[in-house]
Amino acid sequence: RSRGLGDVYKRQPIIDYTICNNCTTCVDLCLHRAIYIDDVDGYVKIDYVKCRECGLCTKFCPYGAIECYRNKISGC
Repeated sequence: RSRGLGDVYKRQPIIDYTICNNCTTCVDLCLHRAIYIDDVDGYVKIDYVKCRECGLCTKFCPYGAIECYRNKISGC
């Protein structure tokens, strides 16, 4: 049932691995420990369960490799 709030979106950060230099600046900056180095392949990854879409990673990535995209949340 709709409450008349309109569409609900979340800002999901996405890493562009063609730009990412794996410098780990985002890993060090993330207050929620949502960004980590994957033990299997050694690449920076985002745990979307922990991510709070604060945008620090996108703002301070020295290579501009992380951008936030608006995704519509279904079922709202």
